[in-house]
Amino acid sequence: FHSDRTDEQVVVQQFFPGQPTGPEPFQQFQQGALFKSFELSYRPAPNALIYAQAAQGFRAGGPNFPGGFSLTAPPYRADSVWDYEIGSKVSFLGNRLHWDSAIFDIEWSNLQLLLPTALFSYIRNAGSARSDGFETEFDAEVVNNFDIVAGLSYNDARLVGRQPVSSDPTSQLRAGDKLAGVPAWTGNASLIYKRAFGADYIARGRLDASYQSGRSSVVPPQNAAYFVTGSYELFNLHLNLERRDGWGVSLDVDNLLNRFAALSVQAEDSNLVETITPARPLTVTLGVSKRY
Repeated sequence: FHSDRTDEQVVVQQFFPGQPTGPEPFQQFQQGALFKSFELSYRPAPNALIYAQAAQGFRAGGPNFPGGFSLTAPPYRADSVWDYEIGSKVSFLGNRLHWDSAIFDIEWSNLQLLLPTALFSYIRNAGSARSDGFETEFDAEVVNNFDIVAGLSYNDARLVGRQPVSSDPTSQLRAGDKLAGVPAWTGNASLIYKRAFGADYIARGRLDASYQSGRSSVVPPQNAAYFVTGSYELFNLHLNLERRDGWGVSLDVDNLLNRFAALSVQAEDSNLVETITPARPLTVTLGVSKRY
């Protein structure tokens, strides 16, 4: 990969009288790197696969624009990850049951973090982070036309090792701080039923459930913009009736139990006020479709 970027902000009018206008410092960012990926797999049986893989990822750096205030923030550098994973994919009972699972370790270097302050928010590079966990999912045809799909994952994402020293105590990062926006537990389950009526109609029904544990808005817990989103469970219902000629009607019910669920929480402005984005309340949608 090669990233080459130049930026310059020009302040035409200030928020407060007497503050300087004109061009801000010119910023230039360049980086080139070779990133690698490796995979090894083995089939102990026709219906089983075991694999191990290692892969790198890359994200370019960029500028911080403080909005014309006298405060400035330097540009942030690129960050990268190594993802190590061991997993398996197997099927049983004549392919009526499929089970996929994996354990992973993600090593993150120079990670980019958003740090809110009273005047402006900026991105800076932290030290290293690690994300360890597992994920598993199965798809089972219990009886003819009735399937169960379920998945569960765990993710312990936190800072590790030495972190850069910050002159602002509210922005000081420490080993062990949890990464923002990463729930430790996520889960999902679906019940799916399909049935034919005569020679012309097919009915489908699907009940979905999803779960996420709590997660924080930013990394340093001493920051004034550090808020924690609680866990939630949501249920959705989907019903569909389709004719052989492609015409169909559908009924979708989102947030079936009309639960309040905080999808995200963050500081909305410079006052660092906690602002919650909730899930849509119970919503019923009726649709008509034509498949060609």
